[in-house]
Amino acid sequence: MDSHPPEQDPLRDVSYVIGIDLGDGESTLAWGPVDHFPMISIYEREVTGERNILTAIARDPRDRRRIIGEEAVALAGAREFTLNFKEAPDPDDMATPDSILFVQALLNEFLGKTYSRDHALLIVGHPAGWDKKTKSAFVRHLEALRMQMRVLPESQAALIHVRGPVLENHARPEAKNTNTRQTQRILVIDIGSSTTDFTFIEDLKPRNLPLGADFGCRAIDLKMAGLVREAFASQPDMMAILEDDGGFEYLLLACRRAKEAQFSGSPPIILDQRINPAFKPIVGAVWKWLTAIQVPELIAAPGGWLDQLRNLMLQAADELAGNLPEQVVLTGGGSRIPAAGQLCRMVFPTAVILHDPEPSLSVARGLALAGLHEVRVARFRSEIAGLLHASAFVNLCEEGLRSAVSVLLRDFVAQLRAGNAADAGEFTVSLTKLDTSLAAYLSKKVPPVCSSYGVVDGELDLDISLPLPIADIIADDVANYIIAASSTGSMGRFTWWLAKQDWSEGMAERWTEWIARRMSGSAGAAGAGRMIQAEDVMHIAAIIAGAAVTALGARSQEKIASKILALELSPKKIDDLVMQIQAHIKIQLDERISEIEKLIH
Repeated sequence: MDSHPPEQDPLRDVSYVIGIDLGDGESTLAWGPVDHFPMISIYEREVTGERNILTAIARDPRDRRRIIGEEAVALAGAREFTLNFKEAPDPDDMATPDSILFVQALLNEFLGKTYSRDHALLIVGHPAGWDKKTKSAFVRHLEALRMQMRVLPESQAALIHVRGPVLENHARPEAKNTNTRQTQRILVIDIGSSTTDFTFIEDLKPRNLPLGADFGCRAIDLKMAGLVREAFASQPDMMAILEDDGGFEYLLLACRRAKEAQFSGSPPIILDQRINPAFKPIVGAVWKWLTAIQVPELIAAPGGWLDQLRNLMLQAADELAGNLPEQVVLTGGGSRIPAAGQLCRMVFPTAVILHDPEPSLSVARGLALAGLHEVRVARFRSEIAGLLHASAFVNLCEEGLRSAVSVLLRDFVAQLRAGNAADAGEFTVSLTKLDTSLAAYLSKKVPPVCSSYGVVDGELDLDISLPLPIADIIADDVANYIIAASSTGSMGRFTWWLAKQDWSEGMAERWTEWIARRMSGSAGAAGAGRMIQAEDVMHIAAIIAGAAVTALGARSQEKIASKILALELSPKKIDDLVMQIQAHIKIQLDERISEIEKLIH
């Protein structure tokens, strides 16, 4: 029998997970197949070779197709060109934001003819500082993609990635002997282009701090672009280019690339692709001027970018007053700025400061890893829960219940035959044999499932102790029978006999609740035309305790005893009890799995 199957896993058809880090400057797509956990790959565009894909979108003038990345910047005659469009969506605006159009175009390009969105789970990052209304609007727009989808704070995703061996293998010298998995308090600071996210993790529970939603490295780009405008204000041709469609966006791109070159040590190049003729003047005079700016000095000026970052970190320290982090993980493109690490050491002097070796990829990798983790946990839960609904488990429950009932009734009748009515009134049932059978079953079935998910099966040890009201149910059936037996004309004899007994009030009280519960609904069972009166309650309680059977002659006593021995749980009651057993063990499983989810890597 395989009744009451568990709910189907909604992620059962997912074969791969996609994580998209939608950045203001650059975006990244990471993905991984569920069956090859934890293998994560970074998507590299075939046309441009981009891994960090320029967050830009435009219309191809030839076919109106949306193009993204460096293509959008380089294509001559591109229309509706836009760059740096990551911003909090307006909850009241129903128009699809450019950021969603970009995600859609990137997904279509990645999926191509090889992958099906029906078998994918998409995880998209968002700034931790967004409020609920903003996040809900973002989710609403993403639902237009028509695929299974989740959103996750970017800094939280970065932590999921850096908790793995990547960070541990590349940690700075001061962190060589520090394991982020064992640390209790971690602060992740994700310095992006448009936002800076702060996520505090204590005992693996994340808390996003309401800071940095409008502060990022783009502020440096805007400052540099303002200097360009001042320097070239006397050149009308250059100013006209900057005012033209896409001109200022291209200038911001040039500023960002010049800034990144100084902090990363990479060659100062705007694009690896051909240059859109409309922007060639920017590549000429302006680019040379930009590369001469000393960006470290620019951001260190009083009231400048570093001062603002310091203030944010101090606010984070105030938020965590008395519970400061043991580790600070710096990630995001802005973490490449050496002064950012210096600020961390100043504001959090007792914490170990860790740097992700590839900060621009950590969020995307963490998003994909979070999706893979979710799928694996869901499947692990589903497989474990499935063991409770297998025919072998259900049959064990049914056999164990019937055996327990039989033992209960035999003990009950034996006490009555021996004249021990008081002992017979103690309805108890031992489920030790059933507990042992279920424990033995699970001990064989659980370890292979745990092994396939990398979980030590000892972590899932269960206390198979079934607190089921079986005694109540059996006693109810016995009560039904004896009450029905009282309608055979023996009630007067029962009453006479009961009047002679000195029953302790406590023994009868054990059954009063049952009888009181049954008075209105069981009147007919006590005999046609006879109503159970209040004064009968104690009498009938005593009868249920065995007094009536003891008062009868040997022949009648044996007849009733035989009937009691023949009592069985109805199929419905057995079914209900099996469901209670399944639910009881599932609660234990859920509690244990919640504790060990962090082990499913």
